[in-house]
Amino acid sequence: HTYIKNLYVFVQKKYKKIADAIGFGLNLRKSLRKANSLPRYFRAFWLQSGIADDRAATVKFNITTGKLWYGNLGPINTKTMTENPVPVGKHNLEIPYEVHSLGIGYQALSKYAKTWFRIGHSGDRFLHPGRISAGCVTVTDIAAWTRIYEYLIKSRKGDGKSVGTIEVIK
Repeated sequence: HTYIKNLYVFVQKKYKKIADAIGFGLNLRKSLRKANSLPRYFRAFWLQSGIADDRAATVKFNITTGKLWYGNLGPINTKTMTENPVPVGKHNLEIPYEVHSLGIGYQALSKYAKTWFRIGHSGDRFLHPGRISAGCVTVTDIAAWTRIYEYLIKSRKGDGKSVGTIEVIK
């Protein structure tokens, strides 16, 4: 039992450092794969540490009103391109996999402005902060992005790829 306890402490420290280093999003998919491969008692630390949550995030976006709800919070000012809107329906929100440099201009309002969540598992539509939308779900209330990010990044759908779903309605 001493060996197991020492190993548990080692894993706690190791994964805490990984989470801090990646800022909960820059390479989260890789570190999450490591966490999912851990035995159940180590994975419990991962979840308790605030790095990930077993619950899937739920996001709802109304194209007509330009409002977004996440969890039980909202509405948040949001928009999409009227000529090329996000398709109506329920879509997966992917775990972030890269930094998006277009968010750099918004970092004064949210330190997570460069972390975007892809809508679906292919294509170039994202849930992201900003003022311009090219067919994405664009959160125009930039100051709200940090809270949205923190909600999403800790959520997991359970498929190893998604934080949850976004339902797009008219």
